[in-house]
Amino acid sequence: MTRVSHAFSHAFGVLLTTSPVHAVTVTDVLDDSGGATVAMLRESYDIHVEAAGRMLQGAAGANLATPELNRLAHRWIRATVARFEYTYHAGGRERTRVYHAMSGREADEILGLPVSEASGQYVGIAASRRASIEAAAGSQLAVPEPGHRLDAEVKGFRTLERDLVEGKVPARGRLRIWISQPICSSCRAMASSFETSYVIDTTIFQWRRSVGPDDVSLFRKLDQHRRLGSSTLRAWRRAGSGVTGRTGCLP
Repeated sequence: MTRVSHAFSHAFGVLLTTSPVHAVTVTDVLDDSGGATVAMLRESYDIHVEAAGRMLQGAAGANLATPELNRLAHRWIRATVARFEYTYHAGGRERTRVYHAMSGREADEILGLPVSEASGQYVGIAASRRASIEAAAGSQLAVPEPGHRLDAEVKGFRTLERDLVEGKVPARGRLRIWISQPICSSCRAMASSFETSYVIDTTIFQWRRSVGPDDVSLFRKLDQHRRLGSSTLRAWRRAGSGVTGRTGCLP
């Protein structure tokens, strides 16, 4: 394991195994007794749920049917969640920007809501950004394989690349990525092209586990939390009330 992996493992009670993929380090998360990786991915998931709730609240006259809400809930329960943490130096200090990604189509597209600027629904996340699918001008990233264009990792890499190209963050930083399932070959290729093009030390922490019906691990807790979030979306829509933070609802 790398020194970074050892430090993270010892500090948070995470069992890891590490292997290099080209220049990118891919680390399997085999256990999470301290709940560190679960908490990070749960926060990224919640940011998307809360934004979808604001979209629903702002479209009271859209006459959304239960099947449409069920469609969003079903897709998000199964979606890949990814969290990109990019650390760099600027203004004489170390800074970190976090990118929150969910695989699949965006909530406003699934629901057919007339949201003019979906990113405006992602509020209260200082030094964070919603990861989206748009590619940077003159992108240096590998092209996703068929069927993987909307992967969470693709959104994360493309959004960070846009920030690099537009000068919002400097290159030659350090990137740490947490993913709720093993990374596919398409996204591995994109990760390698990103690391090579922008000289950014990249480590991917991927969950390597299977969750069965009798699983009581913290991995199972995230699955349960996703189902809670889907139910909350329906409740927000029915009640027509404001959207509030869900910190107190976390399992």
